[in-house]
Amino acid sequence: MSLGLTSSLSDLVQKAIEIESSIIQQKIDDKLRDVHKDNNINKQTSATVNNL
Repeated sequence: MSLGLTSSLSDLVQKAIEIESSIIQQKIDDKLRDVHKDNNINKQTSATVNNL
């Protein structure tokens, strides 16, 4: 949705809701990626220790 100076208030509110939802989803995705990365590091560390 493209917004301009003549956009209605409801359009602006809808766009704000979409942006907020997108930010929330990005934060969730970032946390999931971090957990996945941490799990991979832990698996590699365990494998290294087990191989010693």
